[in-house]
Amino acid sequence: MKSKIQIAQLLGIHDGMLIKLINEPHEYRSKFNVELSSRITILEKLDRKVDNIQLFVKSKNELIVDLPVFKKYIHNNGFITVFWPNKDSNTISDIHDDVIQNIARENGLEVKSILSLDDNWYTAKLFNCSKNELLNN
Repeated sequence: MKSKIQIAQLLGIHDGMLIKLINEPHEYRSKFNVELSSRITILEKLDRKVDNIQLFVKSKNELIVDLPVFKKYIHNNGFITVFWPNKDSNTISDIHDDVIQNIARENGLEVKSILSLDDNWYTAKLFNCSKNELLNN
């Protein structure tokens, strides 16, 4: 099992970040240590651009609908972290790595990393692509 600090590091979370959580499970915030959570800001309402949006989805359709909406709210150098059910989590999902890659690309985003966060969730970090990266894909 990963420590709370390791999870924050894997997710790219660091001091001073402005973050919005979307559809997070009730136990999710407990994955961060208290010291870190006091040095980041988690918005309750998405009313400005942020450094990171953490988007929890369970279906391909949910990702298709939500990703373009939330992309508008990340800073140019910010990123979206997408979470989807781990195949061992007992949650039915039609999302897998290729789905994430394809939907990200369709929205001008590039997947930089995909990993298993824990027994319940996979995660991918999506960043804005430059026009050159989009033309080469």
